[in-house]
Amino acid sequence: MLKNMLKNILKNQYFYSVSSKVIIAALGVLNMVFINRLLGPTLRGEYAYILNIVNLVMMFLNLGIYQSYPFFKRKDIPLIQTKYINNVFFQLIVYLIVSFVLCILFKEKQQLIIIFTLIPFMVINKQVNFIVMVEDINLRNRINIYIELVYSLGLFIVFCTGWQNIYMILSLIYLKSALQVIFVLILFNIKINLRLIDLKLLGQSIGVGFFSMLSLLMITLNYKVDILILKLFTDYKQIGLYSVGAVLAEQGWLISDAFKEVLFSKNARNDDIEDICMCIKINVVLTVLMFIGIALFGKPMLLILFGKEFVEAYSVTIVLFSGILGMVLFKMVYPLFIATGRQKISLAVLSASTITNVIFNFILVPHFGILGSAASSVISYNTCGLLFMGIFCKKYNLNLIDTILPSIQDLRYVKQKTLTKFRKNQQEYNY
Repeated sequence: MLKNMLKNILKNQYFYSVSSKVIIAALGVLNMVFINRLLGPTLRGEYAYILNIVNLVMMFLNLGIYQSYPFFKRKDIPLIQTKYINNVFFQLIVYLIVSFVLCILFKEKQQLIIIFTLIPFMVINKQVNFIVMVEDINLRNRINIYIELVYSLGLFIVFCTGWQNIYMILSLIYLKSALQVIFVLILFNIKINLRLIDLKLLGQSIGVGFFSMLSLLMITLNYKVDILILKLFTDYKQIGLYSVGAVLAEQGWLISDAFKEVLFSKNARNDDIEDICMCIKINVVLTVLMFIGIALFGKPMLLILFGKEFVEAYSVTIVLFSGILGMVLFKMVYPLFIATGRQKISLAVLSASTITNVIFNFILVPHFGILGSAASSVISYNTCGLLFMGIFCKKYNLNLIDTILPSIQDLRYVKQKTLTKFRKNQQEYNY
């Protein structure tokens, strides 16, 4: 019986996704240790600045193709997975040609060459990763863990050399992106064939996903624009300290990302409002516990992991962690908005949130530096989360407070569901 119970637990999408994210978060922190201790605050700042530019451009250039995948999957189009994969490979070829031309034109600019060549690989990695998530989220999570382990090993080797070179570390991202795509092609037995490229579907997917792409661009701007604005008012050292707090906050919402990805997979097939509400409440509790943990142990953690140079990032980290709750609320309902075709509403809310972030950054950063930027992000994150929750609750006639905060009834529901599952497993075992 115990064996059957364990087997069923491991098959549960939420458990598997959360477990995978915890492992990836742990590896992410380990990778930060290697990068931060090797580069120090100043080079860390330059490294973060380059990656932010790459991520922002990548979000625009993916054109929203992969974001339209759940929409078309609901239509039961034959060979939809194969067609999408081949379409994004066609996109990769086009971007590599453009990248090659730009590298020739700017051959003296090493930083620009890294940006130009990294973007195409990041684009296809993002596209393929999402498609696999919708098809088989557990397999996607296993692939991500394998890739992250390889990346961690590469960083460890670079760390052991003691070579303070951001381009050596950035080069590992090429390997990481390439391995991601190779794993998917092998495990899903997908054939890359120019004859399988569906230009009509490509055009339709861009049309459907364009507003989703703009929404995702707004999300990324909301996460990354602070570092770009900081570059106008501070130096790379301050950016390096700020980026540590920002990346730790991103690790903090990886668990909510795990729930979001399962919801993406489920909402690609049908709506499940009850499931979404329960996910919201679970993640609210987890977020509060994480904030308490960082508040109590954040400073010694920074000292032990990254060294005394990064202890100054503690205050920024605390401020940024207070904004995670807003992003959690957003992440829980956003998959439903995408799957049901409400991209325009999403874009409007995310644009308002991003504009709020930019305005407050320009107001606060000149006076308060990186703390001002962190405060701007928190205001923006919470604005985003509350607006999305307000629309969600109005659409489905839900009470905002009851939807966010867990109750005694919710605890009874979880208990009853657990007991029901236990009895079912016991019956299967006896049978």
